[in-house]
Amino acid sequence: MIRKQSRREWSDKMSDIQNERLIEFISNSKVAFINGQFQEAFTLAKEAIKLDENCADAYQCAANVCMSLGRYEDAIEYYQKAVNCDPNNGNRFFSLGYAQASVNKIAEAMQNFAKADELGLNEDAAGQMYHILGIVNQEFGKLDDALINLKKSELIIPADMDILKRKAVIYGLLDEITNGLQTANQMKLLAPSDYSGYQAAYILLKQAGRIDDAFKELRYARMNLPSFPFALCGDMVNYELVKHEQDGDTIHFEKALAYIKHFLKKEKPSISDVVECYLTAADLYLQLEDADKVIECYP
Repeated sequence: MIRKQSRREWSDKMSDIQNERLIEFISNSKVAFINGQFQEAFTLAKEAIKLDENCADAYQCAANVCMSLGRYEDAIEYYQKAVNCDPNNGNRFFSLGYAQASVNKIAEAMQNFAKADELGLNEDAAGQMYHILGIVNQEFGKLDDALINLKKSELIIPADMDILKRKAVIYGLLDEITNGLQTANQMKLLAPSDYSGYQAAYILLKQAGRIDDAFKELRYARMNLPSFPFALCGDMVNYELVKHEQDGDTIHFEKALAYIKHFLKKEKPSISDVVECYLTAADLYLQLEDADKVIECYP
């Protein structure tokens, strides 16, 4: 004789089936998101929400899609619901704060970051949070606080170029040239084919009045970089203009023009770079009192 299932057993079975479907929807949504199938990921997240309106992961999936699509207000709404469903999870508060910071809701973001820090969050989220705090501090002119938060982020997520760039800028603003140069050297070690490290060192040395040492950084960049980027060309022109201010020798204008011609000939400049080069060249020819060349720069 076959035993009939009790109402509780039937309820438990249905609950198990629903949980399996919920897990499947969330899992598939995450996979679709990773593969860049945002609409599919969002649809699956919404299906998961229909199954369980108290599932934080379902709201998190929907919010992540909205963030990637630039729908920040929608993302904030979904992250807030995820927080409401899982109020003891610091990572949820970080995600909400990140979305708020993206639309310049700084006060709200700071409150949620503080809550995230209080509850604890994973290393990746913590590194990102301190990075964002460093950016916010820098924008508000709180340079010492910016350095503290950027260093905290660096301890968790080492070798981040954006952090190093920001530190170099802040050290320059604080006139801490030695620390700034150390940071610039880190940038050069981390990304030797990137001009950023050399440029940071050039700016810091020029700020310190060590113009000849600054030029050495430009020469090192010319020797080590596989190309002649527009930013390097611009800084070499700038160096010659500074030298002209010091000694009044017009040879510096001619050297600056040689850099521009080399850049235009050897590289593949953008339209805006070409326009900037010709405008700068026209000004240099004007200083050399070569009217014909000035006219040639304005086709």
